[in-house]
Amino acid sequence: MITANIPQKPKRPFGVSLAIFTCFLIYVALPLIEVIFVVSVDNMMTFDGVGRSGLNVIGIEKFGSQIVWQIALAIGFGLLIIIAWVGRPPIIRLIFSGAVGLMGFVTVIAQIIPRLTSSPTVLDSSRDVNQPILTFYLIITILITLYSIWYLNRWAARAFYRGYYLPEDIEEMKRIEDEMMSSTDTIQHKSTT
Repeated sequence: MITANIPQKPKRPFGVSLAIFTCFLIYVALPLIEVIFVVSVDNMMTFDGVGRSGLNVIGIEKFGSQIVWQIALAIGFGLLIIIAWVGRPPIIRLIFSGAVGLMGFVTVIAQIIPRLTSSPTVLDSSRDVNQPILTFYLIITILITLYSIWYLNRWAARAFYRGYYLPEDIEEMKRIEDEMMSSTDTIQHKSTT
């Protein structure tokens, strides 16, 4: 059933690479950068282990317990990303899809929504900038989560994680190739007339 121009072993689709890369950025890199930034700002303002100079990072005490969880989740999800990139074992597609959904839910519920709904007690110029950034972060988080789950359940991703093509996968590839060839023929015909 497999023809000569169809590879025996599926390659990683671009959509899977895009899903893994964007998930890395939003669920691993961004949380670790936030931790590094807050801890470094807090350390710069402390001198002699007792006094503070010029700036008090409000809520750093509460953030201290969150740092451990944020680092642990980011590193754990980073390891899961490496396994998903390799593509073995085949069950990793389902595990990764579930983990993406869980990380998206936790990020929205535990980080974004509380910051959007909190009313700061201090008036400063960062309030005008903070709300649009958090709204953008919320939208991007939802879109990346939905895209990743959606693409990891498409036939090309299933074939990659399975390690071989099913007959219906081959039929889908032929259908896509026929559509591309017919649109190419139409474009060529219009350009010659």
